[in-house]
Amino acid sequence: MTDLDPTRLLFGLDPAGVLAMFWFVVLIDLPRYTLGFLVVVAREVVGPREAVPPFPFTPLVSVVLAGHNERASVARCVRSLREQSLPRIEIVCVDDGSTDGMMNELRRLRAAGLVDIIASSGRRGGKSSALNLGLSMARGEVVITTDCDCTFDRDAVHQLVAPLADPAVGAVTGNIAVREAGGTMLESLQAVEYLVGIGLGRRLLDMLGQLTCASGAFSAFRRSALIDVGGLETGAGEDLDLTLRLRRAGWTVRFAADAWCVTDVPCAVRAFVRQRTRWERDALRLRLRKYRDPDPAGRGLRRGEFLQQAEFVLTNVIPTLTFPLYLLWLVHLCGSASLTVIALVTLIYSALDAVAVLCALAIAGRSGTTRLLPYALLCGPFQAYVVRGIRVAAYLQEWIFRRSYHDTYVPARVLGRAPRY
Repeated sequence: MTDLDPTRLLFGLDPAGVLAMFWFVVLIDLPRYTLGFLVVVAREVVGPREAVPPFPFTPLVSVVLAGHNERASVARCVRSLREQSLPRIEIVCVDDGSTDGMMNELRRLRAAGLVDIIASSGRRGGKSSALNLGLSMARGEVVITTDCDCTFDRDAVHQLVAPLADPAVGAVTGNIAVREAGGTMLESLQAVEYLVGIGLGRRLLDMLGQLTCASGAFSAFRRSALIDVGGLETGAGEDLDLTLRLRRAGWTVRFAADAWCVTDVPCAVRAFVRQRTRWERDALRLRLRKYRDPDPAGRGLRRGEFLQQAEFVLTNVIPTLTFPLYLLWLVHLCGSASLTVIALVTLIYSALDAVAVLCALAIAGRSGTTRLLPYALLCGPFQAYVVRGIRVAAYLQEWIFRRSYHDTYVPARVLGRAPRY
């Protein structure tokens, strides 16, 4: 361990010394997102924007809502769907064994002519089984899945369905915003995260043909594509699982940046940690266990699937597990000056993510997003230390203890029958 004078440390480094000290940020985090985001913004600002003509693709669209104890929110979601500009929409609602009277609310909505089909699983079976029940009754050529706590811009379904005019496209995922953006600090930081990670990050992945998750909160699927892969499989992480199977079956997955869905996010720290831990465990299980082989059928290495696996390892797994080691290395190297150095690292993250937030705001095209500007400098530390810390814990839980197989998000009797990988 070396004791360095903080002032000498900050002002005495040459460019090579800066690279040696801050190699993790410069070599991993800077090219990982910031440079790619600038490319996206340049393309959006300079290049021609794709215009969606009025109703270029007009199939019957079935929206399947599956919920457990969602009585308080389902009516708001249904009304938002009935206000859509796309004329041919069928709404199918499934009560997944609720105990809060959700089925009574669905009967009321059907009697009012707001819902076309309702069903109840009787006993809770998890989101996958409830959605499959809804899909079996839906008549549409296109099927949209969403959550009961979501609402939508009036042209959201129109924008979401439009890319399916291309017969090679099997799924389209929409843009998602946080309802209480500008509410509590935790909600606002999640709003910034969604704006950057979804609104900007998925634009980048769409450009590269590497979208791997059609979000269960708001995505459209070609019915023939769903039939092709056998619908949703039992278990958690059903949206990621379905998207990976669609990609492997040869279907293209697209992002509709102008299809806006608004959703609720956790406002309590404990609920936020539980949600993110579950998401991260599921991602690791599905991508590095269940779908670790990019060529399961032995038909020759598929470049796209190899690249998406490599992207996950290089931009998620390696940085997540390496970052704590990097911080420990800085403490060992800098001794008493380590707090100063780590503070400087934090400032660099703040600056990088502030650039990302500004990029996202520049192309969002959505009113009200500028109120998130005060949180731009907090986004970097939040992602680097809080979200990455949750991800480290989730990865260790999953890789060592396979905790995703004991997640209460899916009933134990159902999860116990799911294949283990």
